[in-house]
Amino acid sequence: MIKKGHFILFLIILEDILTKINILKKFKTVWTEVIALAKEFNISLEIPAKGSKRKRKETTNLQNYYVNNTTGAECSYANVDELNEGMNDEDTQFEYWKVNDYFRILDCVLSGLRSRFSTESLKIGHSIDNFMKLKYDESLHFIEHYKNALCIDKDQLKAEMLIMKNCINKDDFDIDALVSEINKKIFLNLYKLLQLALTIPVSSASCERSFSVMRRIKTWLRNSMSNDRFSNLSLLHIERDLANNITSEEVLNIFAQKSRRLNLTI
Repeated sequence: MIKKGHFILFLIILEDILTKINILKKFKTVWTEVIALAKEFNISLEIPAKGSKRKRKETTNLQNYYVNNTTGAECSYANVDELNEGMNDEDTQFEYWKVNDYFRILDCVLSGLRSRFSTESLKIGHSIDNFMKLKYDESLHFIEHYKNALCIDKDQLKAEMLIMKNCINKDDFDIDALVSEINKKIFLNLYKLLQLALTIPVSSASCERSFSVMRRIKTWLRNSMSNDRFSNLSLLHIERDLANNITSEEVLNIFAQKSRRLNLTI
């Protein structure tokens, strides 16, 4: 696969998309990078041969007739090498890879973005971003969407956002500054929406990773594992960033403080 032209073209385009998010880059620039990388690793960019290597002969029933329609032997080349002769010049290769791979990759990326990020999710995301900046009017879409579920008073929320902005007293502040200043008892409405905004997932990647963890933990050899143990092990693996910070002494201290029949002394 690495020795094929498809791989080298896919690699250059996807690298550019994922690092720069610039799908409008001209193919001429991409093609220059493709040629340079292909020469470096000795990868052929010739157009793949099409058709069967078997010579297609005319049927014997039509040998003595003049045929003015296309048949299975309309090609006069003896084999595929002759058929593709003259098809590997630079301009032809440029157009071939542009149509067959470059446009195909862009179509896949754009269709994936449309399916992953719908219009509604983009509105919510933009509204949450403005809410983090304490902009009430620009975040109304997010507030209206969750106000009934969280019992939010819009008038009180607007006042809380204004007071919080005055407490921070900065035009450009980050989420850490907002979290450090907020108080649950004083800014009740703002606290509820901020907690929700910080926990809304951008995509379903975290959920998909959770299912992958479940398959790794509960294998065929561990099929008799109880649900409580399975849930606890999954939680430890999924939240391993937090679990790695727990020391053995902390675990032993909590375990020793529990009421047991035998007294443990440390």
